[in-house]
Amino acid sequence: YHSNGRKLYKDLKKEGYRFPFKKVHEWLHNQNEWQKYAPSPKNISRVSYGKISCPNCVHQCDLLFLTHDHYKNKKWIAVLNIIDVASRFKASVPLTSKNSFEVAKAFKKIYNDPNNPLTYPTLLQCDGGKEFMGETARLMEAHNVTIRVIGAYSHRGLALVERFNKTLAEILYKVQYAVESITSNPKLIR
Repeated sequence: YHSNGRKLYKDLKKEGYRFPFKKVHEWLHNQNEWQKYAPSPKNISRVSYGKISCPNCVHQCDLLFLTHDHYKNKKWIAVLNIIDVASRFKASVPLTSKNSFEVAKAFKKIYNDPNNPLTYPTLLQCDGGKEFMGETARLMEAHNVTIRVIGAYSHRGLALVERFNKTLAEILYKVQYAVESITSNPKLIR
């Protein structure tokens, strides 16, 4: 058993083999037994959003799905949430459908509002949903915005907007459940 590539390389040299150290090291790291008992890595690189300090450079966006609420004769099915990574400023727009045209219209509403500090970013991070393709992609391309699609199982990639989705859902559903519990029992209505 050789605990590292250097010891294996020296033993191979004693036996008369002339393999380069890099090849010996790679071979050892690919062995199942060595991988099983290898020390755990000291540093695992993670996504760091603390180093982004320029406002409106990187935005994250995602949809929060609602329970098909009816309000003012419209059926709201989702909310587009956008968060600026540097300033942590957030904006939300309710949607009646999740097609690309309506999502693009919501982006225009947020970014063209003079009272809103969010402007078109240089990088927009989103999941791989169809709502961020088509008309939305054309809108972002017209404003020189690069869209980075985060993988389906990369939960840390959109961590800021996912956490905001959770907080917003807790607030919305707390009110909704309270209203439903009161209206379901006629004795509680005054």
